[in-house]
Amino acid sequence: MCILPCEIAGCDLVAEQLLRYDGPFFENGSGEEVTDVAALILRNAGEEGVKAATIFLFQEGNRLVFEATQIPPGAAVLVLERDCKLYTGEPLVDCSGFAEKESTGWFPNAFVAIQNTDMGSISVMNRTDQHMQGIRLYYKTAYEGGLFYLGGITYETEIGALAPGEHAYASPEHYASGSSKIVRVLFETKTAPLKD
Repeated sequence: MCILPCEIAGCDLVAEQLLRYDGPFFENGSGEEVTDVAALILRNAGEEGVKAATIFLFQEGNRLVFEATQIPPGAAVLVLERDCKLYTGEPLVDCSGFAEKESTGWFPNAFVAIQNTDMGSISVMNRTDQHMQGIRLYYKTAYEGGLFYLGGITYETEIGALAPGEHAYASPEHYASGSSKIVRVLFETKTAPLKD
């Protein structure tokens, strides 16, 4: 018998609660309405971020699969069952999983300043003293002011290059002012000034 919360061996993830979910299906980006789908609250209890994770919960004769990406240290996500399997309330008999951890980019405010604009886009400013190139912003939908993120899915957008203190504007798909939150920033640095 498996009782939640359950620590996933070797990856600092905790499967906290299995519940029933009604609402938009986030995991494939479609937003189609679903009802009675199994959902898992998954927390990263480690000090490193998780780039990708797959969690398996087993019931008698049934396997539930939950996939999540870009989980910051200490954050929780509400992940919907990958194939929209229904929540049955059957007891769990086992849980397992694996994750790919990474240590960089998890505190985005140290690298970029993000401001929402009136036109539905965002302003991004390089807060470092280095030239940044290949900037990628990863963002998730926050729920209840960041209590947890909705969906294992993570959206991303590319900004390109920014000199120290320089601004750029972007209109990322699925980004919503007030509910989307940048969770990770990845970039390369260049010591020489950028050329136009």
